[in-house]
Amino acid sequence: LQVLLYFMRGLQSETLLPSVGTIFAHLTGFAAMFCGAGFQALDGIKDSGIKLSGFTLGIAAVLGFITLVGAKAREYAISRDPDRVKTESDERWMEEVEEVENDIVSLCLGFAVMQVIRFFISGRLHPYEPYEEPEGVQQWETHALLVSGVGMGLLTCLGSFAATTADAETRLSGSARRLFSAYRNASSISMAWCLLFWAEWQVYALGYTGIRIGACLAIALLVTVASAVAILALDVIADELARARHNTRALRSMILSLGLAVGFTWERAFDMGLDKFSLHHFSGQGHHFLLRHIPPLVLSLTVLPAWSWYILPHTLQKEKS
Repeated sequence: LQVLLYFMRGLQSETLLPSVGTIFAHLTGFAAMFCGAGFQALDGIKDSGIKLSGFTLGIAAVLGFITLVGAKAREYAISRDPDRVKTESDERWMEEVEEVENDIVSLCLGFAVMQVIRFFISGRLHPYEPYEEPEGVQQWETHALLVSGVGMGLLTCLGSFAATTADAETRLSGSARRLFSAYRNASSISMAWCLLFWAEWQVYALGYTGIRIGACLAIALLVTVASAVAILALDVIADELARARHNTRALRSMILSLGLAVGFTWERAFDMGLDKFSLHHFSGQGHHFLLRHIPPLVLSLTVLPAWSWYILPHTLQKEKS
């Protein structure tokens, strides 16, 4: 992905580089996330909170190491020719790759931390695929998961507040600053995952016994409403802090994470819907494959141009201003 973005850095379009970077960052982040979750579920790890926590710390260390190696490789690619002057396109490339790395680290590590939190609440590692429903969840466990999610959000805010008070983001430079930003984003992503699975636990703790797709839709609606209210409140607070010239990055990160949580819940609902519809209404592997993959492709071809040509340019313009 870094190599692809490197060869695209000279293109004139201001939105093409961040478009490709964002899409492939999420694809890579989800791949790393499910890879880490698969290792967490291995025998010998999944039944021990200490081993699970140690493995999650190992994930953080490995991701941090890869980030540092990537930073060194980029510096070498730019400075290998002593007569070459760093250009504006080089700066754009390095900034975009940093954003990509932050997204990958935060998605993977945030999900792993959420799994550890759920383990310590209930004493077992829970499933995470949309077709797997939770079993034996008690009401106090749903409350504990909600409190844990709020706690991860507060941790994000407290970390940013402490960094601002100590002027850490100005003092930190290079790889240390990037790692700090990535791990801060990971805590906000963990908050979003906790909110998603809190909604799932809550639906089943209230006694839901219907079909799984109905639960996924109820979860999506619950998370959408809760996130919309939280985003409005956080946005008002962030605007007030910005007027007082305070750092609002933590709140903006939480807003983005809540938006991702809404996307995650609806993705799970559509995933279940398409899968069940194709299995129940069409026979044969070929029909199932077509109905399972063609609609998402059509949806992507419809939504991606609007996102790339309208939403992303407005977002980039707002970030600059």
